[in-house]
Amino acid sequence: MQTASVHTSPDPSALSSRGVLTIAVDRVQNLIKVVGRGFWSVEHVAAHIREFEAVLIEARRSGQPSRTLVDLRDAPVQAPEVAGMLHTAMCRMYRPPERAAIIVASSLVKMQMKRGFNPATHGVFTSETAAELWLNAYHRAC
Repeated sequence: MQTASVHTSPDPSALSSRGVLTIAVDRVQNLIKVVGRGFWSVEHVAAHIREFEAVLIEARRSGQPSRTLVDLRDAPVQAPEVAGMLHTAMCRMYRPPERAAIIVASSLVKMQMKRGFNPATHGVFTSETAAELWLNAYHRAC
């Protein structure tokens, strides 16, 4: 399996005052995995969005719909400005038949995060298994 890994933090193991957003790509499956931990600054999120968009553009070149699995279970509720920035970017970046499954820690966060997402392109889950089933069922159908 051919994979590439991109880290948008200089030191992904440094989880003290600054959060981490990582991107890993499975080019064979055209699957992008994002993991978020800790609190993020506006500047950190802006850099992550730029980097993620480049990865998504590359994934689109494969000719098959990209799938993204985002794991935010270890990320607390972010500042409103950061959360709004991420939500706006995610809504703007995806278009059918692409899909992004987002895993969160609680049903409350799930309900809040689902607002404004297109259900054709975004699913929010509290279970990694459910998120993967949603992405893989769609992927097999293509």
